[in-house]
Amino acid sequence: MREETKSVLGIAYLRTIIIAIFTLISYLLLFFYSGIDKYFTKACLLLFGFYAVILFVLFMLNKKHGQNIAAIYKDNTVRKTTGILILISGLISLFVYIPADINAIAQIIKSNIDSSVIPNIVSATLIICQILIAIYLLKCKIKTNEGYIVETVLGVAYLHTIITFTFSLADELSQSIISHASLNEYFLLRFVPLAVILLVLYGLNKKRNQSTISIFNDNTARKTTGVLIIVDGLISISIIINTVINIVWLRNFLGGSVNHTAQSITQNIVRSIIFICQILLGLYLLKYYKTKPANKK
Repeated sequence: MREETKSVLGIAYLRTIIIAIFTLISYLLLFFYSGIDKYFTKACLLLFGFYAVILFVLFMLNKKHGQNIAAIYKDNTVRKTTGILILISGLISLFVYIPADINAIAQIIKSNIDSSVIPNIVSATLIICQILIAIYLLKCKIKTNEGYIVETVLGVAYLHTIITFTFSLADELSQSIISHASLNEYFLLRFVPLAVILLVLYGLNKKRNQSTISIFNDNTARKTTGVLIIVDGLISISIIINTVINIVWLRNFLGGSVNHTAQSITQNIVRSIIFICQILLGLYLLKYYKTKPANKK
């Protein structure tokens, strides 16, 4: 039970640190290229305030179980699980940025670079760095006597991706319905690769004789997924809070269409409900515990 908890907390902590670092770098670059205003500053403070609280809680929980960042990194199962999760996230982001990346590359070839493509180039570079770090985490070999649990690594990746896919799809479809907009290339570039990744993970888990039900019944895989989607849900809620505040401010001080404001607020309320459901599911995954059957005599 103790080792199980240490793995769950270690994966959540290491992944959150890496995601927070890349998010911080991307925001700092936006500061540099887009200029600083008090609303963007407020958004950063709110987002990183959430990250700071989450990381502090995870740090204290890991410390309570005798784990520091070095010990967490040396755990092969934790490191490889974090690596595959970061790799999946990076690949999806890379596919989403394909149109912008193609445009940036075309301008570079023509030696016609303007300031508008620099953020795209920087974003693509950050995504590639994220993918390279993920590959390093997967390939890195530390001289310990411990192996790693392949079933846990693949199980967490599969279960987390299923839940992420489901809630992201619900969010995207609800936004399209409310705004009466048709699905665009962004939808295809995001969800088609995600579906392919799911199929690959399904095949890899099947080779290890793991089904969705058996993965769900694996306490480590389920609880790790629970913590991860809670963290993701809280970060999404922080972004939504800031968005709604800015919408109200723009309506009150700059004027604008009442209908557009109401639609935007409705979209963000629906998004909030979706992410709150995600957090509640995460809590359920943490609370649910599959007991092992007693050995028959």
